[in-house]
Amino acid sequence: MIEVNEKECKIKANQVGAKIKFYRKQAGLTQEQLGLHIQSSQDYISEIERGKSFFTVYFLYKISIALNIDISSFFID
Repeated sequence: MIEVNEKECKIKANQVGAKIKFYRKQAGLTQEQLGLHIQSSQDYISEIERGKSFFTVYFLYKISIALNIDISSFFID
């Protein structure tokens, strides 16, 4: 059985959220504009960037396509 450390997951989600924000700003997009590209709300984008919400890999993939970056960029230090 695989054990998942919830605290570690939250830390990683915070780190990925910060990278989403970085790449979004680098692309010159607002949260609302990114949300329109991926058919999501500005509120949800904000929650993800602040580490307040979890997200799926599919959702992260949609963001990477919208920002024209490789999905692995969110996980590289």
